[in-house]
Amino acid sequence: MSTNEDPVISAQVLLRAADGKKPSDADLTAARIKQIVPDRPTIDMVTGVFSRARFEVGQVVGLSFSITGRRSLFDSFLGVSGAGTRPGEVSLERLPQPARRAIAAITFPPPPDFGPRAYSSD
Repeated sequence: MSTNEDPVISAQVLLRAADGKKPSDADLTAARIKQIVPDRPTIDMVTGVFSRARFEVGQVVGLSFSITGRRSLFDSFLGVSGAGTRPGEVSLERLPQPARRAIAAITFPPPPDFGPRAYSSD
């Protein structure tokens, strides 16, 4: 259960390709995905960093996975003030060096631009 003061939020972690490069849209095709996904030990190391920090870690799909936790956990572990209040990338500075080398970005994606925006009691 979430409180208004410390809500549960999620971010997306994008891994670097197996060759260590940041993936580009051109790289991300169904035909190439098996070639660019990092090896299992790298994936386990990165997801383990977040699991040990007490984030809920989503399944790795392609080159990314989600991390979920209270805003205070994001603030204390990643050093982001007001995590999840606006879209954008998070600094990787506080992560251990091996994880930093394996991650291309951690982002808070923008909310979808479809679906209900507000609810009324009318």
